[in-house]
Amino acid sequence: MTKKTKKKGSNINEQKKGIKTKSKKSSKNTKKKEKNNVANENIASALSYFILGIIWFFVDEKMSKSRLAKFHVKQAINLWITIVLLNFLSALLFFLAPLISTLTGIFALVFIIIGIINSLNAEKKELPLIGQAANKYLKF
Repeated sequence: MTKKTKKKGSNINEQKKGIKTKSKKSSKNTKKKEKNNVANENIASALSYFILGIIWFFVDEKMSKSRLAKFHVKQAINLWITIVLLNFLSALLFFLAPLISTLTGIFALVFIIIGIINSLNAEKKELPLIGQAANKYLKF
């Protein structure tokens, strides 16, 4: 009988160890999942500065729930509206079209790079000059 109780006791200790290792493994898994979610959120936010990323935001439920992604989508939509308006202005002022188009392209490239860097660093920094309008006028 004592042999059986020793075996049962050792099984209980082994089971306790198993529970501890399982909890350690599960905490490691949750940390990995959190890191993956943060990385995915940052990448999704960076992609929002491209038209495909904006479409993805409105289609994917996980992305639309992310505050960081929502912030950067608003900034990106505002940037693209500004680019379209500047191009329209260059069409109206045909004698300044080459200058305005060139400046609009440089403006767009610089602001897209700023937005991508901010989103990859998980920062909610507004784009210079136009960022405040996004929070003021874009409500979703």
